[in-house]
Amino acid sequence: MRGSGTKAHCSAWNSHMMMFCKRSPLRLPGDKGANSSASIWYHNPLESMHWCLLNNDVFRRVLDFVEVELPDGFYAGYHLRRSKNATLGRLARTCRAFLEPSLNALWKNQLTLGPLVQTLPIDAYEEVVVHTQAITEYHLVLKRPLVPSDWSRFDYYAARVQSLGYFLVEFEDTEAVSWSTPSERPREREVDVDVVWQLCMQRRRRWLLPNLIRLRWNIYDVPYTSYLSLFLGPKLTTFAIAFKPEAFRAAGLIYDPSYLQVELEALSSLCPSLTSVEMYAQHDFSTVAIAWRFAYFCRRLEGLAVRGGPMNRSLVSFLATRPRLRKVLLDIDEETTEDLTFLSTSPRHYPFEALQILWVKVPHLTACTTLVKLMHTCRLSSITCESNHRCNAREVREFTTALRDHCAKYTLHVCRLIQLELEYDEDEWETFANPQYPSDYVGLNELAPLLEFSNLRVFQYTLCTLGGFKDDELVRMADAWPGLIYFSFLHGWGTQMEATCTWRGIGYFIGRCSQMIECRMAFDTTIDNVALIVDDLAFRPNNHLRIFDVLDSWLPDDLHGFVRAIYAVAPRVTSVEAMQRNVSPYDPLPQDVYAFCEMVEHELRRLRTKHFADSYTKDPHYDIDMDDDDPLEEWAMKLSETG
Repeated sequence: MRGSGTKAHCSAWNSHMMMFCKRSPLRLPGDKGANSSASIWYHNPLESMHWCLLNNDVFRRVLDFVEVELPDGFYAGYHLRRSKNATLGRLARTCRAFLEPSLNALWKNQLTLGPLVQTLPIDAYEEVVVHTQAITEYHLVLKRPLVPSDWSRFDYYAARVQSLGYFLVEFEDTEAVSWSTPSERPREREVDVDVVWQLCMQRRRRWLLPNLIRLRWNIYDVPYTSYLSLFLGPKLTTFAIAFKPEAFRAAGLIYDPSYLQVELEALSSLCPSLTSVEMYAQHDFSTVAIAWRFAYFCRRLEGLAVRGGPMNRSLVSFLATRPRLRKVLLDIDEETTEDLTFLSTSPRHYPFEALQILWVKVPHLTACTTLVKLMHTCRLSSITCESNHRCNAREVREFTTALRDHCAKYTLHVCRLIQLELEYDEDEWETFANPQYPSDYVGLNELAPLLEFSNLRVFQYTLCTLGGFKDDELVRMADAWPGLIYFSFLHGWGTQMEATCTWRGIGYFIGRCSQMIECRMAFDTTIDNVALIVDDLAFRPNNHLRIFDVLDSWLPDDLHGFVRAIYAVAPRVTSVEAMQRNVSPYDPLPQDVYAFCEMVEHELRRLRTKHFADSYTKDPHYDIDMDDDDPLEEWAMKLSETG
């Protein structure tokens, strides 16, 4: 669980434990430098720590907080996926009582095989530096054949790996985008396919990671997909395909669907404990059909999130009766959604009785509303409804009301209403091109039922409708959802109307939701009334916001005033975005939004460099002369004093 409470617990515990972490390190089995003649002193844990820390259950609970501890850094936050945790490494070297639990937590989730390869003797591998136009990559290659004695440290750590393809910490409210994150990051210590081949031939064991529970096959693993069976062990419970077929071409390979199809066909026999199959990107239908077929043979099915086309009626009906199904992606065509009453044929149980994560793709939003009503009482933690036909304000209100009436108030963390594309007939073009007010206007009146879900963390509304909020309505939303980390309203389609909210509402909304990382919403940026919020003694700036998107708002002529307002509300914003408004060809040329945003980001970096000099991580590309007069200095000094 994220939040200021978690960080406070971590800080208090770390300060209490600092005395132990500074003691002489404990050498691990087969550690580098183990042949050193230097003496190593160990401390008796009974003489130097509280007895409760010797209890394994208590210490594991402590490690739960250490795992989510934020690293040092000006821009540190939970939006940055991490694969390292230095505190866990220090704890493992503190004393023997901490060794095993700390190493288990440190090695539990691994993104690639790189860290394991680095446990081999230093003379057995090397890092090859590959320079590209944008980044520098480091590839791990083996220098010599491996002998039996080389495997001691490898086996010692390989047995601790339970998840491959996952970051060290991943939260359930962001899992919809976590699978694609490796594609957006530079590759670190990539393992070549020759290394995997040598590990397979020279180790001569059935499974590379004997205790692997979760496997996410991402772009790092595409080159050695033919060795996938090395990771399909008897303890595997979750198998996820998290790459697009285009990744093969990017790696210089020819995509052959049979690679995956053979492994998917054998999943039931290779992995008797497997309960969940996930396929996030679009693959050919024959591969998807094999993944769907797995559901019929799995007795303890807990997850089936496969994107690949409309499901037939029998499969949807079968999934609705699975008593342990926790996560599902339903792709239902228009013919099936015309009558969903076939899902409630069981006289004893409601459909999807154990469901927690629901992603449903339907033609109309009303079908998703009907599905929620058929579930009667549910404990959803995440719901995503993707539709491709236009809806109106009344249909949105019906959906939010159904969700309030049938979902537990304390469980829902994620609510997404998205529309990536629109389908319509030629005679409907006028309706789509000219949405009507108020029938197509979505505001707080339509979203008000969701305010009862006080634990909401992610809210995304990207349906093609009109919409907007007033300042007082944003205040109500912020008070109802103080734990929001992501908020997006009409991103992609635009508001198509003049925004009514101002800096007064936006400032309160961002400041009240102190953990918010990303905010995308249109408002009237030309009214500079941010002082009404900042001058309040109870106001605190948001130090976690990193992405601020004003969508198609009218941009102000006073750039410095706009920068001043952002810095006053969220001084650590790194990305300011906007989209071009649709204007008449007879109007003057619109402002260049890209140049405007670039100048805003430049000024924000300038202020941070000047007023956070002690903690700000400077970038040499943005070092500028700070001797010039700065009209924003008064606001910047005020922020540095308060937070």
